[in-house]
Amino acid sequence: MKGPDSCRPNLSDPSAFLWSRGFLTACLVLLGHYFCLRGDALPSEVVCDGQYKGHLQGVALDEQFIYWSHTVTLVKSDLEGKLVKQVEVASHHGDLTLAQGKLYVAVELGAFNQLAGASEPWVYIYDPIDLRLLERIEVPQLVHGCGAISYHDDRFLLAGGLPESYRQNYLFEFDSRLNFIARHELASGYTKLGIQTLARVEGHWWLGCYGSPVNPGLLKVNDAFEMVAHSSLDFSYGIAQWSEGDQVMQGQCFEGRTRGKLVSLGIPEIDFEGHELP
Repeated sequence: MKGPDSCRPNLSDPSAFLWSRGFLTACLVLLGHYFCLRGDALPSEVVCDGQYKGHLQGVALDEQFIYWSHTVTLVKSDLEGKLVKQVEVASHHGDLTLAQGKLYVAVELGAFNQLAGASEPWVYIYDPIDLRLLERIEVPQLVHGCGAISYHDDRFLLAGGLPESYRQNYLFEFDSRLNFIARHELASGYTKLGIQTLARVEGHWWLGCYGSPVNPGLLKVNDAFEMVAHSSLDFSYGIAQWSEGDQVMQGQCFEGRTRGKLVSLGIPEIDFEGHELP
């Protein structure tokens, strides 16, 4: 029987030495690549493989994958944007979030931005491993359309469309099982087509809107659901923090809005202003 010493490489053998050095180099490269993605040196841009109908509606990410909602297609990619899985879905799949080991998507099967009675709002729940639909839960409180979702501290926050005659948005709070808790009126003024994306960033709720001449593209809201600040940057196509650092990923569309990407921005460099009603 061979002893433990016989299993050790003979470094006096040139071929064994070269093999060991090559193996060590490969490990270091892989580790360096991983920490480059997950550490302080974040990628400046991640482009999602493929072209899709509709346009990018939102993003969610974990330590291994990025999940992209493209209106009628859910996409799972690696951290470099390379396609892992995609599934065709009902229109309109909007913003999405990871919570409790599942993928939650804000879905509107009716009409956005209309008075009560035209919407058909749902949350679809998927298995993040294979993007298999697990459950659908109706959220009838979102009477102007369901388009944005986020999760924090055992609570879901949802938002969506807004009729043009309204001068405030609404945020809808649900518990971890999507039981309705409360509707919060947000003194935001009118924002074009309501709220498109939601994320928890640095202790605040960030709300992505379609920026326009009359409203900003990003609203910052505290836990009392009060307006804190706004920015002209347009985060309507996705908001996500890559890690707990000082970077945030902004969703963007290109090539006629058939493709999506994430761009890394430094949070301290985002020009926020105190919010006043128009």
